[in-house]
Order: sequence, then structure tokens, then C-alpha cells
Amino acid sequence: MDIEVKYDGLDAKPVLNVEMINSDRLYRMGENVEFVTSSNYPAFISKAEVRIFADDKPVTPDTMPVTTIPVRLNGGTVWQLPPLPEADKELTYVLRVYGKNGLYDETGPRRIFLSNDNGLLVGADASSAENRKRLAEARNQMQGELDLSRDYTKTRNIAINGGKVTIYGSNVPDGYSVEAFNDNVPIEDGRFVMQRILPAGDRDVGVKVLDPQGKEALQFSRDVDIPQSEWFYVGMADLTIGQNTGSDDIEDVRPGEYDEVYTKGRLTYYLKGKIKGKYLLTSSVDTGEGDLKDIFSDLGEKNARDALKNLDPNDYYPVYGDDSTAVEDAPTRGKFFVRLQHNNSQVMWGDYKVKIDGTELQRSDRALYGAQAVYQPDKSTSFGVPQTKVQVYGAQPDTLTATDQFLGTGGSVYFLNHDDLVANSETLTVEIRDGDTGVVRDTKTLIYGQDYTIDYIDGRVLLNDPLNSRTGSSSAVSDGAVGGNDVYLVVQYDYDPATEDVDGYVYGGRAEQWLGDHVRVGVTGSSDSTGDVSSSAYGGDVRLRYTDRTYIDGEIANTDGPASGQSISTDGGLTFSEMNTRSIDKGALGWRLAGQADLSDFNEAAEGLLKGYFEHKDAGFTSLTDDLDAPETKWGASISELAVTDYLDLSLSYDYYDRDSYFNKESNSVVAGRQKQQGDLTLKQQINADWALSYGLGYTLQRDPSETNAGDYGADGQRLDGGLRLTRTLDDDISTIYAFGQATAYREGNIDRNDRLGVGTSYQLTERVAVNGEVSYGTSGIGGLAGISYRPNNDDRYYVNYVVDPNRSSDWSRSYDLYGTDLGTVVVGAEKRVDDMWSVYAENNYDFYGDRLSTTRGYGIKFAPDTVVTVDAQYQGGLVNDNTIDETTGLKNPDFNRDAFSLAFDYDDEEQGLSARLKGETRFQSSSDGKRNVDSYLTSGFLNYKTNENWRLLTSLDAVWNNVGENATSSFADYVEATVGYAYRPIDNDRFNALFRYTFLYDMPTISNAAVYGDRDGPAQRAHILNADLSYDLTKQLTLGAKYGFRIGESRQRLSDPVYGDFYSDWENSNQHLAILRADFHVVNNWDFLAEGRALYSQSSNTTDLGALTALYRHFGENVKVGLGYNFADFSDDLRDQTFNNRGWFINIVGKI
Repeated sequence: MDIEVKYDGLDAKPVLNVEMINSDRLYRMGENVEFVTSSNYPAFISKAEVRIFADDKPVTPDTMPVTTIPVRLNGGTVWQLPPLPEADKELTYVLRVYGKNGLYDETGPRRIFLSNDNGLLVGADASSAENRKRLAEARNQMQGELDLSRDYTKTRNIAINGGKVTIYGSNVPDGYSVEAFNDNVPIEDGRFVMQRILPAGDRDVGVKVLDPQGKEALQFSRDVDIPQSEWFYVGMADLTIGQNTGSDDIEDVRPGEYDEVYTKGRLTYYLKGKIKGKYLLTSSVDTGEGDLKDIFSDLGEKNARDALKNLDPNDYYPVYGDDSTAVEDAPTRGKFFVRLQHNNSQVMWGDYKVKIDGTELQRSDRALYGAQAVYQPDKSTSFGVPQTKVQVYGAQPDTLTATDQFLGTGGSVYFLNHDDLVANSETLTVEIRDGDTGVVRDTKTLIYGQDYTIDYIDGRVLLNDPLNSRTGSSSAVSDGAVGGNDVYLVVQYDYDPATEDVDGYVYGGRAEQWLGDHVRVGVTGSSDSTGDVSSSAYGGDVRLRYTDRTYIDGEIANTDGPASGQSISTDGGLTFSEMNTRSIDKGALGWRLAGQADLSDFNEAAEGLLKGYFEHKDAGFTSLTDDLDAPETKWGASISELAVTDYLDLSLSYDYYDRDSYFNKESNSVVAGRQKQQGDLTLKQQINADWALSYGLGYTLQRDPSETNAGDYGADGQRLDGGLRLTRTLDDDISTIYAFGQATAYREGNIDRNDRLGVGTSYQLTERVAVNGEVSYGTSGIGGLAGISYRPNNDDRYYVNYVVDPNRSSDWSRSYDLYGTDLGTVVVGAEKRVDDMWSVYAENNYDFYGDRLSTTRGYGIKFAPDTVVTVDAQYQGGLVNDNTIDETTGLKNPDFNRDAFSLAFDYDDEEQGLSARLKGETRFQSSSDGKRNVDSYLTSGFLNYKTNENWRLLTSLDAVWNNVGENATSSFADYVEATVGYAYRPIDNDRFNALFRYTFLYDMPTISNAAVYGDRDGPAQRAHILNADLSYDLTKQLTLGAKYGFRIGESRQRLSDPVYGDFYSDWENSNQHLAILRADFHVVNNWDFLAEGRALYSQSSNTTDLGALTALYRHFGENVKVGLGYNFADFSDDLRDQTFNNRGWFINIVGKI
């Protein structure tokens, strides 16, 4: 039996997770749900709990759980299913842990799938030793199915200091158990790993091994000293001063091409250290080699290779022939990164994500590169949130921000308005909005992987669950055939624009402070001057809190300037309507009051939730989803779930919306104002356990003179409706059938009546099959929906949904006009795990509306025969056949087609020493007007093979290719680089090393893109290049090296003309052969001499250039050396470099740590 203890003080990453045993099944009444928790920092935690939520409630700090279950970390609990609210088909749960100062960490939500039975809450604690052992055994069985070692934290506030101690064990006999850190340790195949983060100081780490009878067979103990301070660093500085004369036969193309004296250098280092046990410093620099005056400036150029990083989720996995790997611990899009952390406070320069919440008028999520400071001391309120939070930031971004809003289509595939996204810059939110006023009723932030996936190259979102366009309604009176609120997907992201460089600055911040437990004040400000946009915003807010469910928010904000990149789509992203068309260019004020009260906070026997809001925004006000042409005022109030008696509930709501008229510069006309008022009163009477009757009134006032002037009847007036809804709950307590009727009792003006009769059902046919349907007829015509879903298990799902809404042609938010007969929308989808190797999904979304028909499609296949091989193929596409007429141009709107294919192959076999990945994407876009005609092809991959302990095969492929129509633009330049290399790195000695490499290079920069190799003025080239590098230590003092390479290719230079601008010359032959011999001689102590001879044969001129390089170096200690040398060659030793400007003397200073 082997046991090993290791310590790491600089990589102590906290882990928090929770899972269910048998999470892939449905749970019935009275059945036990078993949770298993995992954390590697229990020393910093005072208590832990699993919080259970209803499935229709987003998990936010203000959401009240159904119940809270105390748990023991790295143990679990057994919970018996409680009574469920009507129609709940699933629950969600999170693990929340509290630190000793009251702050809490919390995981992201997971799901519990329910059957059609209800149960009683009896509760059970699993903290006993017997139950702990049983759960440890269950965790053993779950190895390979659940990865409890993965961190699933969504909210992190607890400060963690100290070091990571990991215990490794192997060869544990069958039937034996292991205890460490006072916990049972999961064992798999006789091996185990257990990790804990411990506070600084001397720690006794003990391990016990128990035989099958529970007797102690082995006791193992190690003393571990976790220091207060610890450092790791590596770095190099290289400075060269010299003079290039260039070739005598070449004239200067650009003034200053050959400066009298140049200074070039490179600085690179990585540092990580712990200071006094409180501060963690991480820093890195890699300036790249360049002129000394420029190496600390931003890169500033778009590069064709940047797009390829988004193809590989690992963002490259380089292997250099010596089995080394790259880990990005200092994320930065620039050359410099530094971060100083103290618990939850930090100052940094590098890549970060700005998340401004706590304010509705100035919400923001954006990925930036620049400076950020966060101050969050370790003090909390009594309910576990930080008392103080301050964030400031500043950046000079090289990307633009966009916000796309999608009305739900009933499907899962959504195409963004831009491609070439910045990886991890996106924030996805589902918003429930009033269809007419835009008031946001509810929001839910989506989680990558759990709720959606995204293709950063193509700008494509795939939701894990289809998103309907409407929520449906259970009120006695519905406004339209399909009731409820609109459902929107809001996506904010950063992208690299195709045809422009981005200049300007972004800065801002937010500070908030809790004054006790009941008052929070905050201030927010920002400024953005990137691209063509210059805007600013500032404001303040206050929250008066009684409980998590009872509070009042007040907020005021001033904005100046247009919003950036806002667009809206109602067909899944096939077409967009830009929102930044307003004619107002001045500062604008917005303010809001909002609050709610849970009656149970004041009387435990009372039930009901009261909400209210008032909001006003001046013309010109902008926010994440606003860009207003005219002043807007909104206010409203609601009462829900109010128990009048034991059998009678009251729901009451009233909303007011008013938008003033404004002058539209584009149409040179005045757009009339718009007003809507809507009220609803519903009483729900529970007649008995099975029958319920809802009855009530609905009031609507709508003023829209612009629609009336355009000849649309039914857009201006007021009415009072009355309605009844009779619902029967069937024996399974989930399925329902219902009938409803409503009629207009009073009407004034030309507003349409709202008469409608209908029936519907939500029926659980079996434990796995559910159907829903509704059909109605009324004033606006036939409306209805129908759907069936079949879930044989939690991995498989089949669904068909059909909706026809006769009112959608008058939807104010639609980005295009609808003409003709509405035949509805159909969504057909399936997800199937065929077996342990194959899984597939498919979805088709059809919209049949008269003269404008659209379709979106998505298909995927995943093949994983074992843990070594994974193949993933996907297709997403869309089609619009549009026969409508553009009222502005009088022309037919263009048809559009889009198809995107991707195929990824992964192979990773550590035992065989073989790893490979290849991913390719193709995208074909075409429109009848030619403005969107772009075909793109992107590929990235590698193959690394450890043929034996001494030899490594290395290959890589990066490719971008475009076919761009005459009137279209693309984000990418054409570029291909394919490399095959073979490395000899012996492990028993280091005297002889060799690397053979073949490269195919196709570098076609456009006028707006720099060449990959060289600067913006670098040449375009296409070439085959072969290199062989050898080095041999002849003696301890003398190392000989040789290199041979040849190049077969063509190049063309970038030229500039004062009249015609930049252009490229004609292609010229660039075939070359290069030979180099080198000797490094350690002369005496502290002195080194190198001599290098070079020969370059150029086929185009039939000439051979000879050259040499010599240098003498003096070492000063072990960390610095200074050299003086002369380069007699005009040409570079890199055949990809087609410049001839390398001759001259140089002084080279190199320092390393």
C-alpha cells in the first residue's frame, strides 16, 4: 500500500459541488432523495444546507426556497419528497455553505425530476457515522458518473487563505476503507485522492486504513508546514541594440525602413506569490520581440489566427517535444497581466468581466482588457451578503459590444447578429416581458453548459431547452388568443468587427453599502467612447429591505449618448431590426421605484405577494435594452396568491404605459404617441379537491393614432371584458382539463372586441408522456396550441409543439410586417442517447405566415465509444422566403439562407502517448440582394504522438478561408498554416537533439488585416517550407548545430500610393534554400563565443547570398549575460520572413530568473 502527501500553496482552488444519487430517474411520493456534497475547504465553513426551489422560480438571492435541508459537507442527507405545488414537474436545488463571518458560497442550480405522485415531508438527517459510511460507498459507485471534484460554484464570497494538501493512495486491498481529514475517502480500483485547503500554520495530516471488520490496519501521519509567504517565478529579458543596413541592391520602400540605430527587445516573466498569508500576487508579461519604444504598447492589429482560438475549447494545447504543456494562469489579451488579491478584494490588469448588478437602469456585463479594482471586505449582513462592494474599471477595448434580443420562437437555435465573438464574453438572460409595455416581469440568467452552448466563430447559440414565445395565462381574461407575457432571450457579447479598428476608452464602476441589515445604497457610473459611439451614464439607488421577499427599490440615472449595438429579432436571428435609429442626441434622465411585500412576513397565517413599480425615462435614455426616441412612463401594481379565505384566492394587477410622440429624421415625419392601460381582476375559488373556478374582469385602454392613421382597425379605444375559467385536476394531481369563455361587456372607440371561447388540457398520459393542447375561437380568429413530449428517461426527450396566434401580426415588437394567412408555427425536436456510445439531437422550427415563411434547423451527433475517442458533428441552418415589400424602398425584401456545419474529433490516449484534435466549421450564407453572400471555412487541430521515450511526432493545422460576395464583408482573412514535425529529445542524456519540421503557409492579409508573419506592411505569401535543426554537444565546451531548409512559394509586397491607397504588387517567385552551421564555444569561465555561417539560394534571381553571424558573450553571475556581435547576412534564418534587412552590428543583453 502506497500513500503520498503533497502540498501546494499557490494553486489552492476551492471546490464546491452537490449531486444526487440516481439523478437520472423520476421521483415519486415518499421516495428518498439522496444528496452527496463535496468541498475541499470545510475548514473555512461553519454550516451547509441544500436549498430546494420550485421549478418556476429562478434561483436568486431574493427567491425563497420551498425548504432548506441541513447537510454535512463531504457527506450527505436523505430527504423524503414533500407535497408539491400544483403542476410542478421538477424542482431545483443548490448547496449553500456559510463562512465563519456569515458570508456564503453557493453552487449553481441542479434539477430533481418528478413523477406524477405527491408525498409528505418527513425529513431525515444523514450525519450519523453509519449513514456517512453508506454514502461514501455510494460515492464510490458513482465514480465515473459524477465528477464531484469539479467546482460548481456560482456565487463565491467566503475568503479562503492557506495551502492545498493532497493525499494520494494506491494498492488498497479489496474490502478495506480509508479515512482522512475526518472523512471517509472514496476508493476506485484500489486508488484514492483526497484534497483539502488548510489555513496557514503547522498541520498534522493523518490517514487511517481500516480492514473489512473496521479495525485499524494502518495509521499514517505527516506534519505539513503551510507557510505565510511562498513564491514561484521565472522570467527573461532580452535587449538588442544594433544597426541594419539592408541589401545594397534594395531601395527603401518606406521612409525610415533602415534606421541608423535600432533598439529591440523582449521581456517575459511569470510570477506567483503569497504574501504574509493574506495576499496573492500573480503577474506575467510577454511583450513579444519588437522595437523597445513599442513593446509595451497594445498589439493593435487584427490577426487572422485570433479566430482560430475559438475553434478549440482548450484554447490550444501545445506540446513542444519535451512533454511540456501550457496552462493559462494569467488570462490576458494583451502583453501584461497583474493581479493582487486579498480574500475577495483585488486590483488587476488583464482580462476580466464587468458585471454590474443591483441596478436595473444601468445593468451591464462586458468582457474587457484593462484595469480593474474590487474592494469587498470580509463583513456580511445577517443574511450572508457582503456589507460593502466596490468595483471600478478602465480599458481601451479592441472589440465592440452588442446586445441581441430574441423573441422566443419555440425552438432552441438562435443566430447572433455578429460573428467572431470574444470567447467567454457572453451573458445570456431570459426575460419575461409585457408584450406591449416592455415591463420586465421576471429574469433568469443562463449558465453555460447547463442551459446553453455557443459557437464563438459563427455566432450561434444552442439552448438546452426550447424557448416559447409566450408564457401562457391562467387568468380569467386573456389579452389575445395565446395569453401571457412575451419571452425574450437577451444576449450581450463582445465581437471583433470585420472592417474597422476600434479606438477609444471605457471606464466606470459601482459601489454599494449596506447600512445595517435593512438599507442598501449604491452609486454607478460608466463612460464608453469606443467605435462611433460616445456615451456616459451615472446614477444612484437605494434598497429598503425587510426580508428577502419584502423590500422597496429606488433608483435614478442619467445617460448621454446612444446605446451600442442593440438589435432585435423575432425569427431566431435570421433577420434583425436595429434599435439605434433614434434622432435624440442629448442627456436624459430615468428613474424608478419598485417594491414587493410578502404578507407572510407580517402574519404567518397570511398568504399573498404585493408588487408595485413606477418608472419614467426621458427621450434619449439608453440602457442594456433601451434606446428611446420619446419619453416613456410606466407604472403598475399587482397582488398575487392572496388568500381571501381557505378556498378563495385573489389576483389583481394594473399596468400603465405611455410614450410621447417624436420626430423621426429618417422618415421626416412625426410619429404619434402610444398609450396602453391594462387591468386584471381574477378570483379563483377551489370548489373541492378536483374542481376550481376562476372568474374576473379585464380592462384595456389602447391609444395608437399612428396605427389608426395607417388604416389598422382595432388599435385605439378602451374596453371591459369579463371571463370564466373552469379547471378540473385529475386523479394524478398534475393533469388538468379546462374550459374558458370571455366576452367584451363595454367598448369605446375602434378597439377590437375580445370575445373568445375555448378548451384545453395539460395531461400526463403516463409517467413519461405528457400532452397539452388548447383551441379557441374569438374575435381575431382561431387560436390554439398543441404539444406532446415523451421523456423515456432524463437523457432522452421527444417533443412536437404547434402554436397559431391570430394576434401576432399586430405585435409591436416584431421587426417585420406580416401579410397573408397565418398557418402557425411548428417545432419538432428530439434528443436521444442511443447507447453508451451514441447520442443525437434534432430540431426543426417552421413558421408559416402568408408571404413570409422561415425555417430554422439544428442537428447533432455525438459518438464516444470509450474514454479515448469523441466525435461531435453538428448542423444549424435557417431559411427565409420573403415575398413582402419594403415600404421604404418599394422593393421586395431579400430572401436569405444560412447553413453551418461543424465536425470535431478528439483522441486522447495517455497510455499510448497519442493525442489529437481536429475541428472544422463551414458556413454558407446567401441573400437574394447579395449583401450577405459569404462562405467561410475554418479548421484547427493537432496530433502529438509519443513514439517512444525519446521521439515525438508533432503536427498542427490552422486554416481560415473565405469566399466573399461583391457587396458583402467577412471578419476573417484567408490564412492556412499546416505543420508536421518530428522531435528527438533523449531522456538518458541531452547531448544530441533534433527537430524536423515541414510547414505549408498561405497568408493572405486584406487591406484591413495585418499579415500573420510580419507587421501591417508585411507581404502576402504562399509557400512550402521544410526545416531540419540538429544540435550536438561535442564536448562540455563545444556545441555544434546545423540547419537546412528550403522554401517553394510566392510572395507579393504591400505597397502604398497617395492616389490609389494601399494595394499589393504582383506575385513573385520566392523559392529559396537556406543552410546554416553554428558553433557555440564556452571559451573560459564566464565567456562564450558563437559563430554561424549562412547560405541562401534564391531561385527567382538565381543568386546565392552568403552571410555569417559572430558574437562574444560575457556572463555576469548566473542570471545576466552581455554579448557583442555582427550579422553579415541580409536575410533571416526564418524562411517565412521575406524581408532583407538583417545585416549589421548588435549588442545583446539577456537576463533571466
